[in-house]
Amino acid sequence: MAQANPSRQEQELDQAMTPDWPIATGLPFQARVTPPSDKTRNKLVVQYAIDPKALNFQTDDKGLERVDLTCAVRAYSLKDMDKPVKSEGRKLAGALRAEAYTKVMSSFFPCEEQVELAPGKYFLRVGVRDNSTGLIGTANATVEVAESVTAQAGKPAEDKKQ
Repeated sequence: MAQANPSRQEQELDQAMTPDWPIATGLPFQARVTPPSDKTRNKLVVQYAIDPKALNFQTDDKGLERVDLTCAVRAYSLKDMDKPVKSEGRKLAGALRAEAYTKVMSSFFPCEEQVELAPGKYFLRVGVRDNSTGLIGTANATVEVAESVTAQAGKPAEDKKQ
């Protein structure tokens, strides 16, 4: 089982997160990318909506529904796609009570990642992995990170002569 070998888990997800690797469709999800702004504290925000019917929930001895998954985002500069400039990932291992489980099963399982990036244009590979089954889903996005509003506020205003 995929859960038995953590180093293999990391290797498979790492490979799936490279831009030259084909998109993985084993774990369906949607992602919304919000560019950095004052509202996001100048961080890029990726919000995931994972198909809960594709996740492997397991009922524990207390009647809670347990899930173990990883959400990840990797940013590559459009000028150099060989090495990522930033890579973030979050492992979510938790348990849901019956009410929360029912709600999740009727909509989506959420996850969120935040990434701090310098101004520039980026290719993003976003991915999710069910750590108990090994199923992976990935998607691509591009984003342009503008100069921050706070950085622009520090620039002197131009004098206009008439």
